[in-house]
Amino acid sequence: MSTAHATPPATVRYRPLLGAIAAEWVKFVSVRSTWWGLATALVLMALVATSGAVDATTGKISAAGVPASEMAIYGAVWVVQFVLIGIALTFLTSSPRLKPGDSHQR
Repeated sequence: MSTAHATPPATVRYRPLLGAIAAEWVKFVSVRSTWWGLATALVLMALVATSGAVDATTGKISAAGVPASEMAIYGAVWVVQFVLIGIALTFLTSSPRLKPGDSHQR
């Protein structure tokens, strides 16, 4: 005689923070403005770093004892931070529009 053993149901733990983080990550990587902003940051960083290095080595700007590579990095970081701030603001301020009757709670 064979007896079937009942398996206990799997317990599902509700983790709202992990779900919210996963949803925000999906939103962050699926929005086109994120990728355009990152591409813009990379292009600006390359242009400003190259321009700063050329200007510092040719003597167009006074280096005052600071290496050209260091000046180029400072300039690139200064410009790119504004692009990253723009991406962060877009990410933080974009939220789904709720229909009448919807709520944030389950």
